Amino acid sequence: GQKDTKRRAHRIMWEIVFGPIPEGLHVLHKCDNPPCCRPSHLFLGTQADNNADRDAKGRNNQASGEQHGSAKLTWGQVNAIRADSRIRRLIATDYGVSKSTITRIKKHILWKEAS
Repeated sequence: GQKDTKRRAHRIMWEIVFGPIPEGLHVLHKCDNPPCCRPSHLFLGTQADNNADRDAKGRNNQASGEQHGSAKLTWGQVNAIRADSRIRRLIATDYGVSKSTITRIKKHILWKEAS
């Protein structure tokens, strides 16, 4: 059977105008408008190029800390967790999070901005 894949319009346009897309490359947008198919707005790059372009243009604005929609803790609680010398299982129970979350908070893997 044929593999059922979605082909995005900008990729199809690239292939029509410029030819095949080399393995490992993506069709990126100079205009930052994903539906755009204008050939002059398209260029090839790696995923790393795409990430660097996103960051350079300030489009990596993911909420963090208390502003993140899934946050269960506040900065005050994070600082209290870091100061708490009890075993991590007890701290986790008190705050309704996993022991691994407590470990990651104490190691500054999570909630990195807290002092």
